[in-house]
Amino acid sequence: DETINEKRRHPRHEVDFIANMKVGLKIGGRGRTVNISWGGICIEARSLFTTIKAQKVKELLGSLITVTFPFENLVVEGQIAWTDRNKGEIGLSILKTSNAGQWEKMCKHG
Repeated sequence: DETINEKRRHPRHEVDFIANMKVGLKIGGRGRTVNISWGGICIEARSLFTTIKAQKVKELLGSLITVTFPFENLVVEGQIAWTDRNKGEIGLSILKTSNAGQWEKMCKHG
């Protein structure tokens, strides 16, 4: 969608990384990245949606989330910007990373 792409400050790159997600103390799961940019990530997170009731999904918006990329030795902290239960995806804005150099490498090269 052109309108969405115009709003993005950083280009997105399609990538496939394993992502372990944790929201609060009780919600978590494993997923795979769909795409990433310097400022955000889209993650296929069906396992996250199976741990919470459908009516609670919207309550995730704005929640802090920790995403660990075990094979890239990287932890990313972000905020959930959107959810799509039908696709099983979440989008998050990046707040900080454990290794800026590694994150930059992932964003550029996938």
